[in-house]
Formats: sequence, structure tokens, C-alpha cells
Amino acid sequence: MTPPIGHVALVGAGPGDPGLMTVRARELLERAEVVLYDALVPDTILSLAPERAVRIDVGRRAGDRLAGSRLAGGHTTEQEERNRLLLEYARAGKRVVRLKGGDPFTFGRGGEEALSLAGAGIPFEVVPGVTSGIAAPACAGIPVTHRGVSSSVLFVTAHGQDGKPWGGEGRERLCGAGTIVCYMMGGAPAALARELVRAGRDVSEPAAIVSNGSLPTQRTEVTTLGALAEGNSPDLPAPRLLVVGGTVALRGEIAWFERRALFGRTILVTRAEDQAPALVEPLRALGANVIPCPCIRIGEAQDPDALDSALRRKWDWIVLTSPNGVASLARTLARLRADARVLAGARIAAVGPATVSDLLGLGVRADFEPSEATSRCLAEELPGAASLRGKNLLLWQADAAGPELADRLRATGADVARVNAYRTQRADAFPSGAAGALRDLAVDAVTFTSGSSVRHFQALVPDDLRPAASALPAFCIGPTTASAARATGFGTIHTAAPHTVSGLTDLIQRVFHK
Repeated sequence: MTPPIGHVALVGAGPGDPGLMTVRARELLERAEVVLYDALVPDTILSLAPERAVRIDVGRRAGDRLAGSRLAGGHTTEQEERNRLLLEYARAGKRVVRLKGGDPFTFGRGGEEALSLAGAGIPFEVVPGVTSGIAAPACAGIPVTHRGVSSSVLFVTAHGQDGKPWGGEGRERLCGAGTIVCYMMGGAPAALARELVRAGRDVSEPAAIVSNGSLPTQRTEVTTLGALAEGNSPDLPAPRLLVVGGTVALRGEIAWFERRALFGRTILVTRAEDQAPALVEPLRALGANVIPCPCIRIGEAQDPDALDSALRRKWDWIVLTSPNGVASLARTLARLRADARVLAGARIAAVGPATVSDLLGLGVRADFEPSEATSRCLAEELPGAASLRGKNLLLWQADAAGPELADRLRATGADVARVNAYRTQRADAFPSGAAGALRDLAVDAVTFTSGSSVRHFQALVPDDLRPAASALPAFCIGPTTASAARATGFGTIHTAAPHTVSGLTDLIQRVFHK
């Protein structure tokens, strides 16, 4: 039986920042079975696709050829090969996302792919994206139009199909536009600037080169058209945009992107992958270049029957010390086909506002929360909230939790039982991106949200990178985590107060913004 024809989406990924993707682009990527992506689409966006999705790099940088294509014999062009792959996977009944940097129809050859699909009778849709010609100048603080300065903007590409600068644009158009934004400028800004001067643009006109627009690695250099024409070009990495016009002079006042508190800082986040966004996203919003470095995985309990049995008993107190414990509690209730009524009669103690909040999501209000989000503080303050002598307490903890909390509570006369509600496991390997940044001495800090993340980080980091890793400032969520960092060799340690993810983010901002 012939499989049904699949669906193809020509999707604009935007300029690089995942936050600038459209809602529809994200929806399609998260459901994709096949992703054909351009070389400049960053991993942070590709990671939104399901793990099982087939990923094929069909993009290229200058001088590269399309990887894995049938181009060696010269029988097809690169674009023909991309079109062939789109048709092949669509005819196999797959949900295909053709993920293009910026906007599919703005110097992206999306029109050629759309025509190929239409000619083959393949259903498709086009999802516009934020083009870098608007996003990069905006992030550099350069409006492409501004009342009284520029009432028009001309988007051009440095090299057209015939290989000529400006894609064959006439000199009148180059001279008449208020602002010129040039894509794909390659390595010859001097030649482009000379063409503009020959077209009649003033040599004193301000010009800017924006590199890696919208990304934490963005860099912007402002000069004049004349200086560029003379060969005085800033050495910035690709991808780059050239912006020429009077609005460039407004950057001095408007530039906002590079003034964010953590711009230019590179930070490793060691949290488990599924929990990292709560810390990664606010750091990125402050301008940091965040490198995920998950050193732990949160696994389900090894003995779920023990959890089921524990919930069938009656307790005076049930103590949860982390959101992971709440997630384990939710899984156990689901397995028992029960709800929060199972907890009737027990009082609930919770460590930390995130744990308290997640409990509310289960319809459970914590009866007690210590003044600080630490097990030590819980053990010291809970006896003051209630007489524990002779009471039955259940500690719902990670398998790696130490005995301190149980010992302190037993010292009050309580009968304390403990279950391993979830497992904290070491990741398989140290991430290559984090290793490369450490090797280049390009990391400013590392964050830890648990003692186990500290220990597993130090166990996974390659031996040759251990001195560089230990020399990093360690930002820790609380005193227990800080103690683990100190014990494993970190010299500079900062401890958040309050002991929360938002407290940790604020601490990093305060330290570096000084």
C-alpha cells in the first residue's frame, strides 16, 4: 500500500535566538519527523525537535558543499538535492520541516522549494520568520527607518545569481534608499563599500557591521562608508550584516542588547536537561551565553512498590525536599489511581518555594515550610512547629540524600521512615560544547543546584580540563550545595539567598554587573 503523502512546512527559524521564533514554527518543529536544516540554525533551536526526528544538515557556509548529497559527480545542484529530499520524505508520508534561517522567502530560496513542492502536488505551508535584516540591526540598536532620518530601507544581498555585487541592483536604487541592509556580505566589505560610494553614497555616511545578530555572541562595529571603502574593516565572524545610513548614528543612544547585565558572560548550567530551562531562560534574558552542561539525570524510583506501600500507611508528617519529590509523588498517585485524598490525615512539610508551588499543582497545600530552603533549617524549625515525639514521619527523598535530615528528626523523638522517591544519576558523558568552551578558557562561571550536580560535574569533566573547571566561580543554590563545591575543589564559591533558582539568577546578576 502506498503511504499517504506527508506534510511539508517551509519554516523560518528566525535570526538565531529561540525566543524570536514564531509560535507556529515551534509547534511544527516539536512535531516534526524529519528536519532539513540550514547550517546557521543553532543547536538551541534544533533541540526543540523530538529526539527520534531525523535531522539532515542541508545548509552550507561559504565554500562548503552540501554534506551527504549526490553532488560529487556534479549531476545535481545543491538546491536540486534539497528539493529531492523534500519530495522523498513527503512521499514517504513524513511530517517534514524545512528549517531555514531567518525567513524562508527573504534571500532564503524558499520560493524555489515551494515551486518544486507545488509542481509535485505535495501539500505544504510556509511559516514566515523574523529576518536577520530586521532583527540584527534592532538588537544592535539601529532602527532601519526613523522619522526625519530615513523613510525607506533597501534589503539587498551582496552577491546575486550572476555573481555581481548587490545582486544587480541599479546605482539609482542604491543611492536613493534611506537605509541599506546587506545580507551575505562575505569577506569583502571594502569592495561593497566602494560600490556604494561609486553609486553616490557619501563617504562620511555611518556604517555598521553586525555579527551574530540576536545571539549572546553578537558584536557590532560602527565606522564610516569611506573607512570601509579604504579597507579599514573590523574583523568580525560570520554571519555578518552591513547596515549603511543615518540611522546607524542612533545606536549610541538606543543600543540595548549589549547593555544587559550578563551580556558577554558565558555560564555553564549543570542542571538536569528537563529542569534546566527554569535557570537557562532567565540567564539568557539577561544576555548570558548559556551552555547547557547536564551532569545528572533524574530517574524514577528503583523500587516503586516501596512508594506505593508507603502511601498506603498513615503518617503524621510527610516531608518533601524538592520539586523532583513532588513529581515522584504525582507518579505514585497516578500509579495507584488515587489523588490527594490518600494524604488525608498527614501534615505536609515542604522545603523551598518551588516544592510548595508544585504541591499546590497537585491540590496539596504545605502545612510547614522552613524559613530557609535547606534540610538543616527544616530539621531545626519543624520541632518548633509541632511536637514530634512519638510521631510517624515519612521522608520522601532522592536516593542520594544524606542521613542528616533523618538523624536530626530522630533526635527529636520522632519515628522516621525514609523512601527513595527518585534516583539522581550521573550523565553519560561531559557535553562537548562545555568541554570546548573550557578548553578555550571561554567560561565565566558554573552553576549548581544540588550537591549531586557538583559531584557528578567533577567526576565527568575530562582530566586535562579539571584545573580550568575548578578555577571557575561556582554559583550554588544553597549552603549544602556550596559545601559540596568546597569539598570538590572549587575556590571561589557564591551562595544564593534565598536558596531558589530566582535567588541564584539574582546573585549571578549582582556579582557580574558590578
